[in-house]
Amino acid sequence: MQVEVGPNETTVTVGDGANGAVTSHPVAPGKTATLPVPSVPAGTIIEVTVGKGARRRLILVEVVSTGP
Repeated sequence: MQVEVGPNETTVTVGDGANGAVTSHPVAPGKTATLPVPSVPAGTIIEVTVGKGARRRLILVEVVSTGP
């Protein structure tokens, strides 16, 4: 999964809705972060957070199916 972010963001956080694990991923200089999709069952909601404080954006992503 790839997320494009604004010029001031340095990390993107991914929250696994199935077990509560949270991981942080760096943003490349091109301002695109490549995020691994956690191994969770289909139907799980993943929380992708960009920014902090009042500038924080929350993106909810539903896992449709697991990979091969």
